[in-house]
Amino acid sequence: MLFSQKRLVITLFLFVCFVAEVCAKEKLTWGGFVFVGGDADRTNEKSGEFIQENFPQTWKIVETSREVGVKPSKIDNYLLNKLSDFNHNKFELEIKPSSKVGNGVVFALDNEIIYREKIGEVDKITIELSGQIIVFDWNAKVLIASFPVVKAYLDEGISDSEVPNLVLDQYLKPNVGFLDLLITQLREKLTLASEGSRRLNIGVENVIFRERIIPFLPERFRSSEGQNDYKTYIANQFTTYLSKNQNVATIPYARRSKSGKERNITILPGGANMALNVNPEKSTEAYMIKLPDPDYSVDLTLRGFEAVTTEETEILIGKVYGSYLTIKSYQRISGRSFLEEKLKNGLFNSFPKNSKIYELEWFRASLLSLFEEFTNELGKPTTKWCKSHGSGTITRKNMESFRKKVIMNCKSKI
Repeated sequence: MLFSQKRLVITLFLFVCFVAEVCAKEKLTWGGFVFVGGDADRTNEKSGEFIQENFPQTWKIVETSREVGVKPSKIDNYLLNKLSDFNHNKFELEIKPSSKVGNGVVFALDNEIIYREKIGEVDKITIELSGQIIVFDWNAKVLIASFPVVKAYLDEGISDSEVPNLVLDQYLKPNVGFLDLLITQLREKLTLASEGSRRLNIGVENVIFRERIIPFLPERFRSSEGQNDYKTYIANQFTTYLSKNQNVATIPYARRSKSGKERNITILPGGANMALNVNPEKSTEAYMIKLPDPDYSVDLTLRGFEAVTTEETEILIGKVYGSYLTIKSYQRISGRSFLEEKLKNGLFNSFPKNSKIYELEWFRASLLSLFEEFTNELGKPTTKWCKSHGSGTITRKNMESFRKKVIMNCKSKI
C-alpha cells in the first residue's frame, strides 16, 4: 500500500510538472507575410506603390490579397496550411486572429533581386529572395528577435512570360523554397527573451559608401534614397552570412532617427493577417517596430570596386571583379574597439566575348563572396586566407581576437 502511494505521488508530481511545462509555453500570434521598407506615414495607395516598385514579381502574387475579406494569396495559403499544425517545445503559434495579442511573428521579405545575363548563346536568369523572421512585442512595437534567410536560384532559357511562375515556385517549392526555409528557421533557431536568459547580439550600425562606389550601384540605387535602400541590403546581407556561418544572434539594420536615439524598421503587410489582429479597417497600413541597440556594433565601409582583365583570346575574356571593404566592430556605449580591418576580394569570371555581362551584379557577387568567406574564416582564421584578403598574420591575429572577444560572447547566454 505504501508503495502504491509513493507511485501515485510520483505520478502526480510528473503530471503537475508536465502541465506546468505546457502552461509555461508562450504564445506567438501569427502576423503573416510582410515587406520591409517604406515610410510609416505612407497612405495605403503609396505603400502599394513602394511594394510594386521594389518587389515587382512578389507584388503580382499578393496584390489582390491585402484587404480584409478578400481571397488570400498563394503565399498566405501555403503558410497557413504549413503552420496550422506547427509544434514547438518553447512556444505556441497562434494562427487564428486575436484581439488580445502579446508577442507577434511575421515572415518578412527584405529584397527581391532578378537579373539576366547572356553568356555566349545562353540566356541566364538569377532570382534572389532575402528576408527574415521578425518576432516583436505587438503592443510596445519593439523587436524581440530576428533570423535572416536568403534563397538564390539560377536558371537558363527562361522567357519573360515564365518569370512570374518561376518566382512563385521559389516561394512554394517544398523543403527548399523560401517559405520552407523560413519555417525551418522558426523551428530550429527561435528563442524568446522571456526564457530568462538571452544571447548577446551583433548588428550593423553604419554602412558607408565612398564616392567612387556610386557609379557601380544598380541604377535605381544611385539616388540618395536609393543608396539608403542599398545600404540596408548590404548590411542585412552581412548579418545573414554572420548568423548562418557563426550561429550568432543579430539585429537587423536601420538608419537612426535624426536625434540619433532610435532605430526603427517599417513593415508593410503582404496579406490581411496583421490587420485582423489589430484593426481590420487598416489592412494595408505600415507598421513601425523599434529596434534595440546591438550589444556589438559593426560599421561597413565600401571603399571601391574594380574590374581587371586577366586573360584574353580570340573567343574568351577573363576578368577579376574586385571589392574593397573596411570592417570595424565596437561598442557604442563603452567606446571599446574590437576590430578594424581592410579586406579585399577578387571574383574571377571567364566568358565568351559575345556575352552580355551585367557587370554591376558581378561586383555585388564579389562583395557577398567576401562576406561569406570572412564570416566562415572567423571560425578558425588561416594565414593563407588573411594574406590573400588582408594583411596576412596581422589580419589573422585581429580576426582571432575579434572571435574571442565578440563572436564567442554572442554564442553564450547571459
